[in-house]
Amino acid sequence: MKKRVMLLAAALLLTAGCARADTPQELRTQAREPWQETILAYGREIVLDVTAQMPDAAQVNVYRVRTISANGDEGDSPYYAQVQKRRGYAVRRKPEEPVPAAQIDRELYAYGSPVSAGEALDAVNAFLASLDVQGVSLDVQAMTVRSPCFLYDKRTGEWGNAVYDGEVGVYMFDVACTLDGVPVELSPFTWRDSRNDAFGEPEPVLPWYNLFMNVGGTYRWLRASVPSVVEVTARDVALCPLDDVRAQLRALAQEGLLRDVTGMRLSYVSFGYAQEREVCELRPVWVCPSEIYYSETSGPEDTGYEPWIQDVLIDAQTGEILQLRWAGDAQGNNRQPPRSAGMTEHDGC
Repeated sequence: MKKRVMLLAAALLLTAGCARADTPQELRTQAREPWQETILAYGREIVLDVTAQMPDAAQVNVYRVRTISANGDEGDSPYYAQVQKRRGYAVRRKPEEPVPAAQIDRELYAYGSPVSAGEALDAVNAFLASLDVQGVSLDVQAMTVRSPCFLYDKRTGEWGNAVYDGEVGVYMFDVACTLDGVPVELSPFTWRDSRNDAFGEPEPVLPWYNLFMNVGGTYRWLRASVPSVVEVTARDVALCPLDDVRAQLRALAQEGLLRDVTGMRLSYVSFGYAQEREVCELRPVWVCPSEIYYSETSGPEDTGYEPWIQDVLIDAQTGEILQLRWAGDAQGNNRQPPRSAGMTEHDGC
């Protein structure tokens, strides 16, 4: 009887442990239902309505990567003299909506440009193809045509002629960087893994991944800094359930720090090595843009912004918070991390 009880207990423990580890397919099923919840905390009613973005990936791995950087700029940067303002007029760019890559009109010519949209797209694709990246996909997702600056009559709503001499329309391309079908965060900041936090230690050296693809009339600004796979360090890693991610965000709301969640997306995020600066590691992380403050009493009036949206990073394997991007100088105030999360300070790259 005792043996049977021990076996039953072991089975229950094993079952509980397995329930904590989900596959990408299971997470996609969980992500179909939006997270809709109302939380009451510190006199606030926080209404959450957000749908997690789970990519269509067969498996999620952990990678060691090196950074590939390239600059394909051509032509001189144009210089425009500022025109004198006129009463009743504004200087504006005409609104444009991004066009999906498959719908780009190759025969389109931006205002005053000798280069067609098709020629600009070909230049971007040739530049991306020249990058010596391994395992990573770089694909044009959309194009936006940025107009020159025009005089805009605020009384009639009519547009005048272009006001900067020689300015032409610019093709701006949105390029996705993915690995296993999972987006890689293009990030202009460094951050600290708060689970191993020690204030006063140097920030980890992390790459600034970016893709900047603009084509004008006589110039091209084509710049990239992207990861390239060196090796796979862990294959088909188990992921925590979405409920664990939501629980961390819920705890922040109950502590009065979080006021809204505007998104949840699974991405690869860079982790640095203290001993190896030439490589870093990409691991799966839930990136959750949220309205979040460094104390339960602070608010938009303390930041000068309305609202203050920052990223909360949650380890997709363990469900632990890696980082909070705080609105205030939390370290300078010597404030201790909240019960549910670590605290970090940021510096731009």
